[in-house]
Amino acid sequence: MIPLLLAAVVLLESPHHAKKADVDEFQAIRNRGHITAGIVGGISPPFLLPEKKGKPDGFSVRVAQHIADELGVELKLDFESKTFENLIDRLKNRQVDIALGGVTPTAQRALQVRFSDPIITGSLTALINRMKGLQYRGCPTLAQLAQLARKEGGLGMVERGSTIARFEKALPNAKIEKQPDHSALRKAVLEGRITAAVGSEVIARYFLQKNAGRRLLLELCPYPELNSPVAIGIRPDAPGLQNWLNTMISESGIRFTAEDVVKNADAWAFGWTDVLREEAPETPPAP
Repeated sequence: MIPLLLAAVVLLESPHHAKKADVDEFQAIRNRGHITAGIVGGISPPFLLPEKKGKPDGFSVRVAQHIADELGVELKLDFESKTFENLIDRLKNRQVDIALGGVTPTAQRALQVRFSDPIITGSLTALINRMKGLQYRGCPTLAQLAQLARKEGGLGMVERGSTIARFEKALPNAKIEKQPDHSALRKAVLEGRITAAVGSEVIARYFLQKNAGRRLLLELCPYPELNSPVAIGIRPDAPGLQNWLNTMISESGIRFTAEDVVKNADAWAFGWTDVLREEAPETPPAP
């Protein structure tokens, strides 16, 4: 009996068995003819932008479409989630296949779902109200940022996100101003109700690029010591999809810095086809 059990364990753990599971998983996606990508609803530039020609647009939508194209299936977008917690729950419950939109992989989330390799590298970033932060003469140090977190009206963050969860774990006595979304968070710091709005480097950089006049009021302060990458969330029962996505990410070159995403806004290129078409656009035939 013991040899039979050992043989069964070896078979289950063998590369051949894992490969078969991967094939079955992809076949299931192809059989139904679509992959469902969950994105937190509500405009969150540049991850999700206002509709373009009647269709959703943004960095996350473009990445999701590239994934569907590479798989040879239709893309279905799911905007049912109102927070990242909702999105992780929908992923865990297999209501969506993948999750995009500035999803940060954390150890806590990895207990529930899978993640791809990072597609954007970035760090925790604060937008500092210049008037309220005059004493810092630029960007506060991390120690000063931690002190601000313990003061009323010091730091603001989007509620139910990975940033606030990690801050509150590190600083149990923090008095963080919670806002429902990034738009409300920026409004709070611009109006001086908080000294600093803390969150995504991509979203902060994109806002200042599109609203250059706000640089007179806000100081951009990235903190590279506090890594905050963006990855693709993957349903927990899909190891084959995870392996394939990591290979596709490497092959397609979907690895950006936060600055790259903002600098190339609306002209993101993924994979050989996009890049080659960008370098050598088709020319119309001569009349």
